[in-house]
Amino acid sequence: MSKKIPDDVKEKARELHADGLNMKQVSQELDISYSNARAFCHGYDSWNDYLKDLAGRKGHDSRTGYFRTLAERKGVPLSDYLCHDHGAPRSVHLDNLARQAGFDDRKHRQKARRMARQDRPEYIVLSEVIKRQLKILGITRKEMAHRLGIGLPRLNSYADARSMPDHEILECMFSEMKLPYTNQDGMMEYELKKDIPWPKPTPKQEKRKEQRKKRMANHRYLRFSQAVKERMQELRMGRQELSQASGLPIDTVNSYFYGKTLPRDPAPLFEALQLDFNTIDELIEES
Repeated sequence: MSKKIPDDVKEKARELHADGLNMKQVSQELDISYSNARAFCHGYDSWNDYLKDLAGRKGHDSRTGYFRTLAERKGVPLSDYLCHDHGAPRSVHLDNLARQAGFDDRKHRQKARRMARQDRPEYIVLSEVIKRQLKILGITRKEMAHRLGIGLPRLNSYADARSMPDHEILECMFSEMKLPYTNQDGMMEYELKKDIPWPKPTPKQEKRKEQRKKRMANHRYLRFSQAVKERMQELRMGRQELSQASGLPIDTVNSYFYGKTLPRDPAPLFEALQLDFNTIDELIEES
């Protein structure tokens, strides 16, 4: 049951509207729905009261009859009109979308989508591998997405078996998950086979691929940055202290800290962090 809106909120809505705010601004200011703001600004106690009075003024016995007339003018079913124009429940909206796509209702559409995913077993297997390894390593999806240089929604689509990454991201992902590129575990086997037919990329996909290549170029920067941060936490050392201990400018330390650059000579930094490494790659491999 929805919570009743206090009378002082309704009065405040009318005052704001009288001061020159439009109904959308009133709804945002008071954190109420646009429909309620519209009703309050017109002097009604609720959206339902406003619709009933509006239908009566238009010569209809009920608001449903009024909406049916408007739907006929637009040439759409009443259910579609109610959903898109007057905020019908989400379940009604999803059912309508499913029918437009040729399904009986939303449940049949969801079932068809599940069956389609089952026809792509590599999606399911990769999803299980990602979920299991993140749990074993104690890494969140957000952190893994940051390491890969991709957005969290994209990683979620891989982890939820909705899509498959390209070879570059996949190889980088397996590296971050501490797995060989061909993975074998007790219950299932995931192997990236050379004979999998990959569709020809569109110009938009080619552009995204080039963008991903640039992000992958920064992969070592991010790994080095993460290793430096972890060591600084162990030593309880701040960036200013690291700058003083290594003799490096604070701007240079910041560029390493945020994964923007790599040092040409890491020796001063390693000495300040008390690390027994000769190269950056050694530090990255150990991290």
